[in-house]
Amino acid sequence: MPKVLVVEDSEDVRENVVRLLQLDKYEVDEAGFGEDAIKLLNSNEYDVLILDWELPDMTGVQICAYYREQGGLAPVMMLTGKSSVADKETGLNIGADDYLTKPFEAREFLARVKALLRRAAMPKPIKAEAAILRELGAGGNLVGKVLCGKYEIVDVIGEGGMGAVYKAKHKNLGHFVAAKIIKKDQMLEERNRKRFEQEAKIMALCKHRNLVMVYDHGHNDDGCPYIVMEYLEGQNLGSIISDRHRMPFEEALPIFMQICDALQHAHQNGLIHRDLKPGNVMLIEDEEGMTVKVLDMGLAKIMPSGADAGQHLTQTGEIFGSPLYMSPEQGLGNALDHRSDIYSMGCLMYEVLTGTAPFKGDNFIQTVFAHINSPAEPFAKVAPDVRIKSAVERAVLTCLAKDPGKRPQSMGELRDSLVEAMVAPDVVPQEESVNGQQVRPNVAPSNSLVNSGRQSVSNLFKRMSGLFSKPESKQESNPPVGSGKS
Repeated sequence: MPKVLVVEDSEDVRENVVRLLQLDKYEVDEAGFGEDAIKLLNSNEYDVLILDWELPDMTGVQICAYYREQGGLAPVMMLTGKSSVADKETGLNIGADDYLTKPFEAREFLARVKALLRRAAMPKPIKAEAAILRELGAGGNLVGKVLCGKYEIVDVIGEGGMGAVYKAKHKNLGHFVAAKIIKKDQMLEERNRKRFEQEAKIMALCKHRNLVMVYDHGHNDDGCPYIVMEYLEGQNLGSIISDRHRMPFEEALPIFMQICDALQHAHQNGLIHRDLKPGNVMLIEDEEGMTVKVLDMGLAKIMPSGADAGQHLTQTGEIFGSPLYMSPEQGLGNALDHRSDIYSMGCLMYEVLTGTAPFKGDNFIQTVFAHINSPAEPFAKVAPDVRIKSAVERAVLTCLAKDPGKRPQSMGELRDSLVEAMVAPDVVPQEESVNGQQVRPNVAPSNSLVNSGRQSVSNLFKRMSGLFSKPESKQESNPPVGSGKS
């Protein structure tokens, strides 16, 4: 007997749908809240999911995204009153297999459920795919092979969902590079090939000292696309925070400033990163003291403009990024602009300064729900033993505004506010609210203070070598990274 999960907040509609399915010999579980649906999905296997769009605590689109994120394969039907083409596109892009609008005919509903079950039960057409994979080769470790006659692969740096990153040596010039190669099973998806090639073009566009430099890109002998970029040795910010728990603002400011510089450059070139997080920030010790590199433009998206505004590999409704650092609009699958990166930057700064992420649920959907609905806790509550100036807190919390229009409107504006926060006085007798939380406001600093603050920032870069020393009990070091996880 097929098992169906019905998620619908209207008791009348839910009761009717459940009765129809039970009369047609289906086993049915039901839920009126998204949270209850998540619990059922975590403890049961279903043959079909029927999801309403609007629920009291989350949306059916978010439930579908969570289900697919967890590897759920059962067909999903969106059953909703939303009837616009854009809504249907969003639902189907997020992973739904069918879309039926209310009010609906019982016979049509049952016929659609049966069609979903038939398609799910059909044998998968794997013969053609297997032949392609055999033709491309068995995959596996490429160490010892030569990429395009130039780059000898010497080690594996890391692997991700779409590809692997290798340490390689240029045969003629002798210097090391990082080579990112798409996985062969991903070659079967035309959109993945195009997305990977788009990444190469994006990274080549962004020539900035705080972004990874691209040397070469193309296709290897078996047709797999690759990117060759500078090879970096250092530590990522995520590992440093894991070891140290948090970082004083005076040490973190140069890092924040260089991240802002990198993304300001990317935004000016029409690019959104979409996956900014501590693990995608690399700190390199050099003659200047410390250089920041922002990694992994693999999720970056070209912002729409002109005649190409409708031609995107990533459509509205798709959700990419890391949940702990995901903007509300990103979690909802809405269209994004550069202010989504500013929100992610706020999450990153909050974690670096307090030692904890601003929003963290028990699972993907709870975390996204918190980003959309909950204000961040004040610094004093999550890090009561750390003194953080209220001007700094205000700068960070402003980035976490749910409304993009209430955030800093550029990375340059955010950078300036951080410099001003460093020199702002911190003795004020009253409080003010920022995004629903109380922080003590600062008197606006004079221009002379701000200028002296900007001047003194450069001196901090020479005091950062301590970032690269780990506790003696942890001797292992992070592997060098060329472009982050793919």
